[in-house]
Amino acid sequence: MSLDAYIQACEERFAADTKYRRRLQRELFNTDAHQSIQRTLEAARFEAAIRRTA
Repeated sequence: MSLDAYIQACEERFAADTKYRRRLQRELFNTDAHQSIQRTLEAARFEAAIRRTA
C-alpha cells in the first residue's frame, strides 16, 4: 500500500468515525430528551392523581 493510499484510507476512516460519533451523540441526546419528557409526563399524571384523591 502506497503512502497516498494509506493516508486516503485514514482520512476515510476518520470521516466515517466522525459521522458515527455525531449519530451516536444525536441518538444519546434523543434518548435523554425522551426520558426527560417521560419523567415530566409521569410527574404530571402523579400530580393529577393526587389532586383527584384529595
